[in-house]
Formats: sequence, structure tokens, C-alpha cells
Amino acid sequence: MSTDDTSATRADTGKGDRRRSGRRTRELTTSIAEEQLVVRIFALADHAAVPPDGKLYINGGGVDQMFIPVLPGALGPLSLAIRVRVPWHLTSEPLTLIIRALDADRKPLGPDPIVSAEVEVGRAPGVRAGDEVAVNLAIPLTGFPVQTEGTIYFHLQVADKALAMLPLKVRRFPTLQMA
Repeated sequence: MSTDDTSATRADTGKGDRRRSGRRTRELTTSIAEEQLVVRIFALADHAAVPPDGKLYINGGGVDQMFIPVLPGALGPLSLAIRVRVPWHLTSEPLTLIIRALDADRKPLGPDPIVSAEVEVGRAPGVRAGDEVAVNLAIPLTGFPVQTEGTIYFHLQVADKALAMLPLKVRRFPTLQMA
């Protein structure tokens, strides 16, 4: 073997070690992620529902602002669609889910919290560790009281962990000027 062949072999070995190291890092990252609650969906929509089949149905998702004819007033048709992945070790355990509506200074707007509930995700037959186990929720927000224009920040907390925040800009309908 020539000197050039030896250096090529060393270079290949170094790359292989880096690839294996990268794979180990991904595996470690994946296993750490599997141990935590993860938000899969947290979105405002015109309508959301979770019928008995357990699926999350979302219509008109991605709402980020709403116009209200009169202030103070109330939110029009609006729902919060939520899917949270529950790690294996927390299945079959009661988890406290809290949704709050806060202003930019983290002061409550309206009833606080909007939702406070105990959820429990069981293990269906055939589900194994590492399989996706999640809870789907649809929270109606229609009629939520709004005092002024501004941004409402919806906060999601599960098992005493802040998981997500979602803003909704609320504005008054523009008034038409007659000439």
C-alpha cells in the first residue's frame, strides 16, 4: 500500500466515524424528544371538532386576525385546534391542560383560564413504546369577550409546562366613509 492509499483510508475512516457520531446524536436527540410533551398542532381556525373517531377536523385553519364590528364585543366563529404528543411514560397518567388568553404584559383577558382540564391518554391495544400517542382537542372560542383592539396571546400549558403561544390580532371593522 502506498502512502497515498494510507491517507485515503484514514480520511475514509474519519468520515465514517463522523457519520456514526451524527447517527448517535440523532438517536440521542430522538430519544430525548420522545420523553417530552410535544405540540404537533396549535392553531386558530374558523371551526375545529374532535368527533368520536378521535380525529381532529379543522376548517379554515391559520386564523391570525379577526375583525369585530363593535368594541367592546365578542369573538366571532373561532376555534383552537390542538394536538399534543404525549410521551410513553406519561400515558395513562392524568395531565392538567390549561389554556389562557393574555395580553402583551401577560395579564389575563376575560375568564382566566379559558380552559383547565384533566386529560388522560391511554395505551390502545397494539401500541408500543415509540408509537405516536397524542391527545386531540378542539376548543370553541366563539363569544370570548374582547374589550379593545389589540393582540390576544393564547398560551398552552400541559403538566405544568408552557408548550406554546399563539397570537390573534383583534381589530374593529373599518368604517365606510360616505362621500
